[in-house]
Amino acid sequence: MEQQTSSLVLALGGFSIAETEQSELPAPPAATGHARQARQVAAGTAALVDHARTIANRALERWQEAGSDMLEQEGEALASLCFALQAMLGPSTRLADADERNLFDLASALWGASLQALSAGGAAEAASAPLDRMGSDLFALVDGDSDATQDCARYVAYFSAAARSWAAAGQREKAGWCVQRAMRYSQQLEALVGSEEVGVERKEGYVVSLFNLYIEAAKSSADNKQQALATNLLSRAVQLSRHAAVGPDAAACCAMAVAELQLEQARHMFAKGGTMCGLAAALLTSSYQQLTTGDLQSACMGGGPHAAGLMYAKKQVLALLCKAHLASGDAGLASKVLDALEGEAPGAAAADPGMQLVYVEAKVGAGRVPEALRFLMALIQKQQADPAADAAPGAADAAAATFLAGLRLALRHISDDTLPSFQSAVSAFVWRATAASPPTPLLGLGSELCHRLALQVLGSEDVSAAAHRDAAVLAQVHGLLFHRAAHCLEAGSCSAAKELFGAALQFARPEARAKNARALAVCHSRLGTHQRAAEYLAIAARHEQQPSSLTQLARLQALAETGDAVQAVAAIRSLTSCLDFHPSLIAAMCQAAAKAQHPAVYKEALSSATQLLIKPEAATSSLPAGQEAALLLGLVRAIDACLRAAAPAAEAGTGAPAGGSMAALYGELLAGVKLVARRLKLLGWRKFVGASQDEASTVQAICATAYNQLLAAQQHGAHEHVVALATTLFQLLPLADQHLRVEATGAAQQARVLMLAQQALLDLHAVQSEGGQKLALAAKLQARLAQHMPCLAPEQHPQLHLLHHILCLETAARQGDGAALLQCISKLQAHAGQLTAAQRASILSTVCSQHSMVVQEAAARLLLDSMAADGGLPAMSLLPAMLGQLSLSAEMRLRAVCRCRQLLAAMPLESRDSSWIQCTEWLAVHAWNEGTKLARRHSAGRSEQTAELIRAAVQLQEACAPGGADKLRRMRAAVAAAGLDDGAVSAAGAKVAEGGMVVAAAISVAARAGHVVQDMSPQPPIAAAAAACQAPPHAAALPEEMADAAAVPGPAASDAVLPTPASMSADEEDGLSDSDGEGDAPGGGWLASMLAAHKRALGDAGDGPAKRQAVAGPLGRRAAAPASFPSRRQRGPPEQPAPADVDGADALSLADSMPGGFMAL
Repeated sequence: MEQQTSSLVLALGGFSIAETEQSELPAPPAATGHARQARQVAAGTAALVDHARTIANRALERWQEAGSDMLEQEGEALASLCFALQAMLGPSTRLADADERNLFDLASALWGASLQALSAGGAAEAASAPLDRMGSDLFALVDGDSDATQDCARYVAYFSAAARSWAAAGQREKAGWCVQRAMRYSQQLEALVGSEEVGVERKEGYVVSLFNLYIEAAKSSADNKQQALATNLLSRAVQLSRHAAVGPDAAACCAMAVAELQLEQARHMFAKGGTMCGLAAALLTSSYQQLTTGDLQSACMGGGPHAAGLMYAKKQVLALLCKAHLASGDAGLASKVLDALEGEAPGAAAADPGMQLVYVEAKVGAGRVPEALRFLMALIQKQQADPAADAAPGAADAAAATFLAGLRLALRHISDDTLPSFQSAVSAFVWRATAASPPTPLLGLGSELCHRLALQVLGSEDVSAAAHRDAAVLAQVHGLLFHRAAHCLEAGSCSAAKELFGAALQFARPEARAKNARALAVCHSRLGTHQRAAEYLAIAARHEQQPSSLTQLARLQALAETGDAVQAVAAIRSLTSCLDFHPSLIAAMCQAAAKAQHPAVYKEALSSATQLLIKPEAATSSLPAGQEAALLLGLVRAIDACLRAAAPAAEAGTGAPAGGSMAALYGELLAGVKLVARRLKLLGWRKFVGASQDEASTVQAICATAYNQLLAAQQHGAHEHVVALATTLFQLLPLADQHLRVEATGAAQQARVLMLAQQALLDLHAVQSEGGQKLALAAKLQARLAQHMPCLAPEQHPQLHLLHHILCLETAARQGDGAALLQCISKLQAHAGQLTAAQRASILSTVCSQHSMVVQEAAARLLLDSMAADGGLPAMSLLPAMLGQLSLSAEMRLRAVCRCRQLLAAMPLESRDSSWIQCTEWLAVHAWNEGTKLARRHSAGRSEQTAELIRAAVQLQEACAPGGADKLRRMRAAVAAAGLDDGAVSAAGAKVAEGGMVVAAAISVAARAGHVVQDMSPQPPIAAAAAACQAPPHAAALPEEMADAAAVPGPAASDAVLPTPASMSADEEDGLSDSDGEGDAPGGGWLASMLAAHKRALGDAGDGPAKRQAVAGPLGRRAAAPASFPSRRQRGPPEQPAPADVDGADALSLADSMPGGFMAL
């Protein structure tokens, strides 16, 4: 591509790029498949472009003489031609580069003529609109969103200049349109600016074009009340002005353009007053900083072509900034701005009449009264020494008025209270005028007043600036201040030392600032302001050439007092990463961390100490015997404290605390326990633990802490961490038990750890049941546990053996092994009297209706024996769930009813309270309903069972009398109507209760009675059933079925604590009351609450197969529902393929070889 040189017009208004300027983007290649069609289109478009050029040139030549009608006709002709040209090109074809440039030149010429006509006014103003439309029509042919636009730099430069021209003419809408058109090509131009292929000379023009665009866009946005957008565009313009390709002259012009725009915005803010003055001051401060960069200062000092413009811009910005600070009530900043103005342009404030009183007001408000007085005197002296100024009309009066007004302001602040500051100002003035040494010798006198006056003098900007100009004077001032402050600190005057150290910090050289900051931190630490001490120590750390461990240790001690755990943890990490860190600092680090009284800080310190002092694979130790065990015990306890603190946050979901997340903490605990086991193996017991008995207890404490966290993890449901931690702990316990021989490390504790691991794997299998790896590994652990259990005497550890059998039962149920289930139930039969309510519920949740009838009846016998051994009324709360969940035979159901009736009858009279009455009534209703169901089946072999169930219901209801007298009367009437024989019923019931079988009668009860079985649809509630019992005997063939207590509850409902009658709701009481008012009988609360829980369980289960909810497992955790079992129609247990990689391998050895323990699978 032909290289062109860019022409840069350097002026305050902006820049432009020559019309021949092109971008670096290559023209798109011509299509090769349709050459003939392309040539035809090119020939047609060339003819139309020539015609359009002719019309546009004719309009440009004749717009001044011709009227608006002629221009309208030319415009319509040009619009039709442009439409035809666009139709010929199509949506995806562009004009040739030369044609696009020619058309854009014509469009820009038409727009220029339109602007000229608008500016001319009068009759020529009517030609502006047609000319503008013609230019827009031509530009529409070359405008587009394609990235292949060749002249993006030219378009941006032209539209930026056009926007400025239209805005100057008052056409803000047209100016905004130009800005929008230019912004469409800004991204392409930004790409050219960022391209490395574009030369620096050409890139400068691109940057300047973008700068002009953003300046004009910012003005347009500000006019449209889009202040945020204007600020953003101005910020982008400022960034472009600092581009590396921008030369000194261009940078100066850009800075002046930005300053002019910011100055205009600040004037608008200042005019509004109030809080807007503060915003104006902030904007002007930024503008002044941009004008005082190094390159601009060099251009200004070198006397370049823009030096005068830069100086004028600085004076304007500083003058308005001073006024803004005064309006905001900050005279101190206003005084500093005036000092900067005097430094830039000496005498500028005195030469400007509008700034003279502003100068006096700022100095007086800042407490620099002598300077204000000297300024006023200089004004009078200048007025007297300048005859030309004195000859001007009213000049002397104006000067006198200014002096009087300024003196009035100054005199208000000269009093006894302000005398020290007045003396300080005078001392600074005298010292500067005479060029004498600074007043540091005043510090050697030791007087508090001298200290204060000296600090006031040194605090003056004049004295400070003069001291910084001379390195020798600066070193003298700093040395005297620092040594005097150190003397005060040794004498116990911390407040005076703090002030002197603060003053010394202002005069300190860069290499001495860290030392001053540390000294200030010591002062604040002794004064009790530990937060300030930590801040000064952070300053010291920033000024150190190399991070110092002493600084970080002092910072840790200060942060430990403030309680900032996050910063304290970061300080520990910074301390241990210092190059000069020595292990001798570990003790001080741990002591400081302990003072923080936060487990996360102490854990971080002990973790760092462990990494520095203990080498995991070393066969020897650098610490004395027993020190490694003590250090690791402290680390494990710190992690344990962090876990206890993080548990509430994890449950509430409030994010990870300072100590880290629960998963990270479990990982650290696992690593700590692994390190204990490894070091114990490598060093041996005596070197690792020590010789004394107290030192030997460290390993026991580590094992106890790890086991407690193992239980906590199981309770929180962190099953993966339970398996991993149990793997490591099981490896440590035998090593420790060889020497300790205590309960915390013995065989029983090892069995508990294995049980927890197996239970966690079963829980994981319940959640992730799609794979059998967890279940297979649980089976391996069960086999390992079976080898371990003979070491435990059953009479000493009955509960462990019981839990082992329950875990075997759950594992067999998940594997679908019916034979193993029967074997486990038979083993549990011997421990039936030791089962708790939670364990009975767990067994019931393990055996479900999908198992074989033999398994279910065996489980039912186990539960009945356990309830009988318990003998308490709460134990019978599991009966409804058992009878509803298990598919039992009629004989088994009759046996269960008779067994429970015997248990209720065996209870002493004094214990038959309201709960006993509720339980008896429920059992009566259940026996009645079961009897009626059997009677409807017309089974001759079950007639005696039916009779016994009905008889049991009547006897149970009799035991509840007199509360249920009416119900008892109706039940007896139904029995008489059915013609049941009381003697035969009693005999059959006795056989069932003793465990024998009922002899089938030859004829069913329904046949003997000679009645017809009624409707077998679901029966109405108990109230409706009671009403049905009041019908005449001939109205029913069999005894009416009463409404059951509720749907069969899940194990969770059965395992619940029996509620008191006061805990029932009114709806539950109403649902259980009979129609004749029997619901008010004593003890209605037990049955109501139990049945309500059963109803809720049914609502969760649905109409399909019962959904077994999570219940309390045998190890005290919330056990997940077991995997679904095959239906009863399937033959044989379900297939459970075991993974090939674990088959035949030892579980513990396999888990130990993997990084995650048991969870590696």
